[in-house]
Amino acid sequence: MISVHELRVHRARRPVLQGVTLAVPDGAVTYLLGRNGAGKSTLLRAIAGLVRPSAGTVDPGGDIGLHLGPDTADPGHTVRRHLRWIAAGSGCPRARVDDVLGEAGLDGAADTRIGALSLGWRQRVAVAAALLPGAGTVVFDEPLNGLDIDAALWFRDVLADLTDRGASVLVATHHLDEALRTGDRLAVLAGGRIVGEHLPSDFADGASLEAAYLRMIGESA
Repeated sequence: MISVHELRVHRARRPVLQGVTLAVPDGAVTYLLGRNGAGKSTLLRAIAGLVRPSAGTVDPGGDIGLHLGPDTADPGHTVRRHLRWIAAGSGCPRARVDDVLGEAGLDGAADTRIGALSLGWRQRVAVAAALLPGAGTVVFDEPLNGLDIDAALWFRDVLADLTDRGASVLVATHHLDEALRTGDRLAVLAGGRIVGEHLPSDFADGASLEAAYLRMIGESA
């Protein structure tokens, strides 16, 4: 389980996170919702140990698989080389790379330079990199951006597989309908704080979630 308590992060003396407390249970997908600049990426990076908190505590619950978007890889590397580099850094056996290439539908692109891929395929590579360690905690930063319908359906299967094996999954997104469809829990970040936590069953449909979301972020402004 990911556990965050009273987390505060400052950047250039400006507060980004102002006392975030959040629990992300095992075997469930928690969606993190919020405007651009709300601090979602900063929170994910803090959970992964890439950002030093000013105060508070973070426990990622063990090893972590990290997705930070489609443009974090060296565009000159092939897909296979990039995943092998990630595997070496996380202590994964090289054979795991071939497994993940197959799981992500990247077999045919394995020897293609990442810079030659479309946004959607680079997104697949980034998701595959997060899956490589087989970690019990996996965080995704806007993984749906650039995915076509087939790839979005594939990502739903990824989430289902992760929760079936008991992983704690946190997904930052702007896609409210997808959060409502595939999430187990919803958390809204605004003003540097978690301003609401809900179950998808709290909302009748996407429109009611959208109205509640806009109300929560409006009240925190």
